[in-house]
Amino acid sequence: PAWSPDSRSVAYVLEDDNGRMLHVVRVDSGADRTLKAVDAPAFLEWAPGAWLVYREAGSWPLTLLNPSSGQEARLSDP
Repeated sequence: PAWSPDSRSVAYVLEDDNGRMLHVVRVDSGADRTLKAVDAPAFLEWAPGAWLVYREAGSWPLTLLNPSSGQEARLSDP
C-alpha cells in the first residue's frame, strides 16, 4: 500500500477472482474505488500531487495515473 501525500487516501493492489486490480480507498469514509487491472506491480507510490506512479513486474517504463480522472502517462524508457 501507498499513502497519498495528503494522507487522505491509500492506494493498493488487490488480487481476487477478477485478477489484480489497483484500488484507492479514502481513509475518512472507507470509500474504495477500483481504478484498473494491473499485472503484479513491482513498484507503487504516490508522486507529488495527485498522481500515482507504478511499474509492473518485468517491465521498465513507469506509468503515471491520475486516480481522479483516470488519465495515464507513460514515462520514457531509459
